[in-house]
Amino acid sequence: MPVPEAKLAQLSSIVRSFRAPIRYAFAYGSGIFAQTPSLGDSPSSSSTKKPMLDFIFATTHADHFHSINLQQNPSHYPGYARLAGSEAVSWVQRKGGAGVWFNAFCEVEGAVRCIRSALLSRGSRQRERAGLNWGGGES
Repeated sequence: MPVPEAKLAQLSSIVRSFRAPIRYAFAYGSGIFAQTPSLGDSPSSSSTKKPMLDFIFATTHADHFHSINLQQNPSHYPGYARLAGSEAVSWVQRKGGAGVWFNAFCEVEGAVRCIRSALLSRGSRQRERAGLNWGGGES
């Protein structure tokens, strides 16, 4: 599906706003692709709400990403993660199942947009493709 140039520019701007290293990123969902309203949606509620922008960010070193992002965007993390620090966040990401850390309801670009992002460590993705990470974390 084609994405309008203005939307691509907006998405690129959001990704570039992160100082932490992102190897690649992609966006998906209703904030990118128009959705047909559900039966229970009222026209006024769907037109006044901005859709969530959903991203997957891939990085080579999750600890390094979280260290930088915790400094730049502490509000993207829950209080316990801010207190525990980047090493603990990376540990939870590695050991907590699929190797993905989700940040929900993150404000970016001066609170213009609310995003939900998932950070995937490139190494965990390679292990997953090889079928080595189905047991919930690294060995």
